Amino acid sequence: MNGNPPQASILIVDDDVPFASSLQTILGKAGHQIVLAGDCVEAMRLLSSRPFNLVIIDFRVGSLSGLELISSIRDQGIPVRILLLTAFGSEELAKRGKQDGADACLTKPVKRREILECVSQLLSNEGSSHR
Repeated sequence: MNGNPPQASILIVDDDVPFASSLQTILGKAGHQIVLAGDCVEAMRLLSSRPFNLVIIDFRVGSLSGLELISSIRDQGIPVRILLLTAFGSEELAKRGKQDGADACLTKPVKRREILECVSQLLSNEGSSHR
């Protein structure tokens, strides 16, 4: 047994289509079901219509902040793990993301191994509280 969690349903929220497609390929090859959302409104619609194990959110998604989306998810009590991605890597931003309800934060560009390890860790801790 390799210790990988079973297949998960993952929502990627990013308006950078090439980056989102790259993540979709990496995580799809790892056996996960991937759904893409290009903005926060579409993400909330999807989260309201079906369950996901994990949401990967870019810090900037269109005109909204990924932090606003995280707050909306947590305010509505949607039970999902959240990974915040940012190209604006700073300790302060990571701290704020976690305060707003992100379970983890990674800085772009993110390496394949790094994203797979983080996703695996978040999914293996899926039963723990989300805040």
